[in-house]
Amino acid sequence: MKVCRFLPILLVVILLQSCGLETAKPFNKQFVILASDCLLPKDSALFSGFYHSSGIKVRILHLTSEQIRSRLNKEGIETEIDALLLSSSYDAIQMESTNLFQKIPLDSFPTDLNTKYRSHRQMLAGLGYDPYVIIRRKEAPTVKNYASLLNSDGYCTDLSELSDMAPFYLFLHHKHSGNDANSADAWIEDLSSKCVKKLSEKDTLIYAQLLFTKRSHFLKKKKNTFISYRDGELIFPNQRIGGSYYNMPSMGIVKQARNYTNALELLRFLTSKQGNRGLNKRLQTISFFADSRRIRFKRFHTSPLRMEKFIPNVLQSMD
Repeated sequence: MKVCRFLPILLVVILLQSCGLETAKPFNKQFVILASDCLLPKDSALFSGFYHSSGIKVRILHLTSEQIRSRLNKEGIETEIDALLLSSSYDAIQMESTNLFQKIPLDSFPTDLNTKYRSHRQMLAGLGYDPYVIIRRKEAPTVKNYASLLNSDGYCTDLSELSDMAPFYLFLHHKHSGNDANSADAWIEDLSSKCVKKLSEKDTLIYAQLLFTKRSHFLKKKKNTFISYRDGELIFPNQRIGGSYYNMPSMGIVKQARNYTNALELLRFLTSKQGNRGLNKRLQTISFFADSRRIRFKRFHTSPLRMEKFIPNVLQSMD
């Protein structure tokens, strides 16, 4: 009888203890903070598969490359940023030269990432191709190579920023590095002289029959700025002489990253077939896993990430 009387009290004590034990369990939520000039906070949805497989949540800070550089220099070891994803390999190389990234051990690089798409200092990884293309209206002569721009009546472009054009010029300087030192400078000067109009966001008129731009820009702007060219032929130049030149979205891990291991896992995901295809689809660039037989890209046994020694030449050409 006494046992029955105390049984409800005993059950309550057991329940309270079990609740206490449950709430005492530690909760360690994993995350990585990614600063990017080409992804928005809402693009965190791209990493849902990564979150489900790893338990690591990706938080995106949308900033320009200059804002990112300024913030890292100002905050130093106090920064919350773990990794960067930049649309231009040129901006990534410039940041690498100021030691904003940390060196990634070779055995920690994703196995799917070709050596050509790692920087010499082992701090950067290229994540896709953003080829320089020519859009040809029906009235324009046949176009096959970038040299067609020099032989034309003129072209338009929206590539006015150094970060947009520098990788193209890097390829030119690499190509002419074994020849006359002034050949690349002369090529760049002739190319500039053929530009009829630098297009702004509000320009929708036809100023020339040819448009020189990046593939990602054309796909994003063909409903507004490039509306006059949207039915034109998209040409990947130099297909018979080595392949098209390209820029590369690139990723690095911040030197003082608080979540280094998580950032490294994110890098591995973005170089996997699933992650790489998803990212490049969002950026309107071309995945490493795309059919390489369809488009040829200029290799020079290297990539823009491995041509940093030509940056002084590029800057001198543009002065």
